Amino acid sequence: MVGYGSVDSEERDQAPRTRRASEVKSRPVEWLWADRIPRGKLTLLDGDPGTGKTTLLLDLAARVSRGLPMPGETNGREREPASVLYLSAEDDEGDTLRPRLEAAGADLERVRFWGETALPSLPEDSHVLGQLIVRHDVKLVVLDPVGPFLNEKVNTNRDADVRRAFSPLRGVCEFTGAACVLIRHLNKDGRSSNPLYRGGGSIAFMAVARSAFLVASDPGDADRFVFAHAKANLGRRAPSLAYCLKPVSVPDAGEQVHVEWLGEVDRGATDLLGPARYGRSAARDDCRGWLAAELANSLAVRRTRILEMAEEHGWSASMLKRVFFEDLGGVAERENRSQGGTLWRLP
Repeated sequence: MVGYGSVDSEERDQAPRTRRASEVKSRPVEWLWADRIPRGKLTLLDGDPGTGKTTLLLDLAARVSRGLPMPGETNGREREPASVLYLSAEDDEGDTLRPRLEAAGADLERVRFWGETALPSLPEDSHVLGQLIVRHDVKLVVLDPVGPFLNEKVNTNRDADVRRAFSPLRGVCEFTGAACVLIRHLNKDGRSSNPLYRGGGSIAFMAVARSAFLVASDPGDADRFVFAHAKANLGRRAPSLAYCLKPVSVPDAGEQVHVEWLGEVDRGATDLLGPARYGRSAARDDCRGWLAAELANSLAVRRTRILEMAEEHGWSASMLKRVFFEDLGGVAERENRSQGGTLWRLP
């Protein structure tokens, strides 16, 4: 056996190829929806049935098909209209998908559905999706919901199975630049308020996605829902947006629903799963214990640093402030003028 220190020329030729970091060209992240849905990546959308996940994605699909601004965008930036591939395993195309696209003002010529009897299966049909993306210049792909598109041999509760199932699709997205949104239902475990662990199946679903969102009823307003960022690997965590589902009459299809966006709200993903929904102790007690321990180790901590650490745990700024001031009786004070920040400390 040849030692590592004396590899002969034949073994050297058979060694895996590497490349230097200097050979890789740096480039910015490209966004389909700024700070929310990246191009060339997988994005995850979690939520319970009845929260308008499909209607919300159909609204986004309509905007892509028309080149219209995304919700919350105020820069007036125009984009080229693009094609969408919407694959649904639950809703009928004639009485649900097309009418809701019409209600959202979509260019129906640019939105495509699956035309075969059997649904595509991942990972083996990833190349088929790639062919369709290239042929029709698709910029947005939606799997609604993602579960039925996974091969029956894929164990959705095993990390390795889920990662292998999505690896080819990730490659397709990177090669084509198409954004792919995977819709998933929440699990039934209401004890956890951390959105990273509330989706059905393995945590690998969340791991393979570069951006992830949660939709749920607003705990403070039963008539509206909240679209909240749960994970942001490629940029800042975008503000949460409120929306409601409004009835609208569509020719030949009767009354349908469409999304009406209501602007930014101070509700993080943890707020949607936490005390107001499942009882105070699930999220607030965890956050209180963590924050008390962090502040007990020092005289004072910068507020911005605490917020950054809390975000890593999935706790929103609004929950953190309630815990700090209401539960712990915390004190906020200004640093000296040269530093200009705010310090948090226990009384």
